[in-house]
Amino acid sequence: MTSTSDSVLETKLAEVRPCPQCGQTATDLMQRIVYVRVQCFTHGCEHRGPWEPTVDDAIAAWNALAHAETL
Repeated sequence: MTSTSDSVLETKLAEVRPCPQCGQTATDLMQRIVYVRVQCFTHGCEHRGPWEPTVDDAIAAWNALAHAETL
């Protein structure tokens, strides 16, 4: 992601909750042209959040998934 500095991305990744499927924190942001999503990179899991237009929206959607699946 060339428009956002690495330190800002690190700060934003600190806001990401653990994976709702496996509980691990091996998550990262994936970018596809103009959309972004959070994805778990734990071997055997690879759970993915929805594609969103911004990093903040992608993190919010992932965290909502994590919260909904733990209720």
